[in-house]
Amino acid sequence: MIELSNGDSGRSLKVSVGTEINVTLKTIGSGRYGTASVSSRAVQFLDEAAGPPIPGGPVQLMRFRAQSAGAAQISIPFNGGMGPNAATPPFTLSVQVTGATAP
Repeated sequence: MIELSNGDSGRSLKVSVGTEINVTLKTIGSGRYGTASVSSRAVQFLDEAAGPPIPGGPVQLMRFRAQSAGAAQISIPFNGGMGPNAATPPFTLSVQVTGATAP
């Protein structure tokens, strides 16, 4: 299992088939992250859940699994509404999945 957060946006990962990727996204103030999109079947979006509350805003946990060898781009848009968060870029991740199964 790989755990990522807001600061990991833009990273490239190399993982094995079966690896779970958990992305925890925190928001300070208004707005929240929207529906994740995945560019190929190499990575599957599993689900989204609310994380533990923090005083500053919502916490979202998004889970993915490496399904098959190949490459995928994950993009999670930010719906910031108005104010300083309005221009927050999407969370992005490049994933290269190798054919070997994760232990």
